[in-house]
Amino acid sequence: MRTIKFLFALAITTVAKAQWGGNGGASAGQRLSVGGGQNQHKGVFDGFSYEIWLDNTGGSGSMTLGKGATFKAEWSAAVNRGNFLARRGLDFGSTKKATAYEYIGLDYEASYRQTASASGNSRLCVYGWFQNRGVQGVPLVEYYIIEDWVDWVPDAQGKMVTIDGAQYKIFQMDHTGPTINGGNETFKQYFSVRQQKRTSGHITVSDHFKAWSNQGWGIGNLYEVALNAEGWQSSGVADVPKLDVYTTKQGSAPRTTTTTTRTTTRTTTKTLPTTNKKCSAKITAQGYKCCSDPNCVVYYTDEDGTWGVENNQWCGCGVEACSGKITAQGYKCCSDPKCVVYYTDDDGKWGVENNEWCGCGL
Repeated sequence: MRTIKFLFALAITTVAKAQWGGNGGASAGQRLSVGGGQNQHKGVFDGFSYEIWLDNTGGSGSMTLGKGATFKAEWSAAVNRGNFLARRGLDFGSTKKATAYEYIGLDYEASYRQTASASGNSRLCVYGWFQNRGVQGVPLVEYYIIEDWVDWVPDAQGKMVTIDGAQYKIFQMDHTGPTINGGNETFKQYFSVRQQKRTSGHITVSDHFKAWSNQGWGIGNLYEVALNAEGWQSSGVADVPKLDVYTTKQGSAPRTTTTTTRTTTRTTTKTLPTTNKKCSAKITAQGYKCCSDPNCVVYYTDEDGTWGVENNQWCGCGVEACSGKITAQGYKCCSDPKCVVYYTDDDGKWGVENNEWCGCGL
């Protein structure tokens, strides 16, 4: 999802795109640095979002992008009010309520350590936001599912719940600071704090959303789900060689058994007609066939096209009327075949119909 779509609605300008940062030509092994006047990098690479951020109070940090959602972060922010974070995951774009997603899972392995502190702390957690988008009675929420920490962890009166066989304490706080809406606001923070710390495992993220909802807490539209390494007045290293976020219980679709392998990032339930055995030329050029099923299920979408699976082999689903990267985010193709292109990014060409974003033709 493009953050710009939700911050600026129809104010489509090249200046706004520069503020968001785009993909920035990201590549595996690329090292993004903050400090010395540069305090943020944000974008999408290999199907997963990334963000690295440093408070303007000083210090430095870096994030090295790996394949899929993996990354390595290093920070040196052991200064007064120094604050660093680096995260990767999936953007959901605030299109529907967080509890409306039947299942969201996250698997990870991390080597996480704090190397210095100026009366500070650090944490490894699942992180994101619920965006109220003007819905009355639903607060703007920054949420944390904290798995590991050093020196200090937030705490307040709350309730113990069991999720994935482990005990988590859930509670909420009020906080004032910068938000995804831009500027400073007073907003809610929801916490699930694991009582037995760890640096690897599976998290059923959607069960935490349900546990918070069961307490009567307001649940807004889901903005993102990401694994976050964060340091406050500290220095440290977080190496995350395994990370996957997915929205079906079985996780990623099966991998091909041919020489060329593809790692999936998410599964959808959308079907796409494959007429006259036509599919993306970029897919067939790699030696894959078009799916024989006239209504094949799209399991994966990337820059090459839309992918299905037959006989445990990848195949190409039909060619869409607009970019598969756009429809994979839940947007529709514009009904007008000659739609006006208001915005172009790495996902494709964007138009507007009925005050909603849609994909213009290829």
